[in-house]
Amino acid sequence: MPRLTKDLQRVHIIAGVDPDPSAISCVMYAKVLTMQLDMMYFDDYSLGDVVICDLNGVTVGHLLRIDINVVRALEFCYKIHLHLPGSNTLFDHVQRGDVPDELGGTAGPIDMFAYEFIRRAETLRDWFLEQDKYTSDESKRPADNHYADSIFGVAGSFRKLTVD
Repeated sequence: MPRLTKDLQRVHIIAGVDPDPSAISCVMYAKVLTMQLDMMYFDDYSLGDVVICDLNGVTVGHLLRIDINVVRALEFCYKIHLHLPGSNTLFDHVQRGDVPDELGGTAGPIDMFAYEFIRRAETLRDWFLEQDKYTSDESKRPADNHYADSIFGVAGSFRKLTVD
């Protein structure tokens, strides 16, 4: 959403799932998410995020295409609240003016925000293409990389932490 909430949080809307589960690509969604986050940092820094996922039209076929690591990561990062269709419990967490019309808010239609996102991404096309050039040199990674198995890239625990 284009503006921050009164608590200076950014509202992110995930909606309009493709009815064909085979068209779902977690990699594509992750790329769009990272592009959106990059664009957000050009404008401001929020103090937090509210992610609203409209599950209208989502089937078991869609859920089976989700990478289990994404689900595990979400368990640690977000408090999840479920709101039934037609209920007003969403607005206990965010104001109506920060939510699109289709989800019961008054901020305007989702299509308007989606169009604005695409327009802004197109204006930054050259910058995004330049960013794709920067990658890690995997040939320099140690062969016995025991960190690769961890979801967050850090093995072990922080029970004993020494700081100089």
